[in-house]
Amino acid sequence: MIERFSGHVAPMFRRHVLPTISLANVVVQGTEDVVSSAERVLGKVREVLAERSQPSRGSSAAQSLETSAAVL
Repeated sequence: MIERFSGHVAPMFRRHVLPTISLANVVVQGTEDVVSSAERVLGKVREVLAERSQPSRGSSAAQSLETSAAVL
């Protein structure tokens, strides 16, 4: 397991995650419980959806995304 982590997981994290982490709206560290992490992510999703849907309030795409967020 350690070999797999150091041979595959860690290098892919350094190659793909670290370079883009500054672009993330939310970073889940894995240090808090799953429910708290999910609530924080969902809160950010709702915030972004609200910001995006304000200019085009009647947009079916915006309503569809809001419905998806509500289901989560």
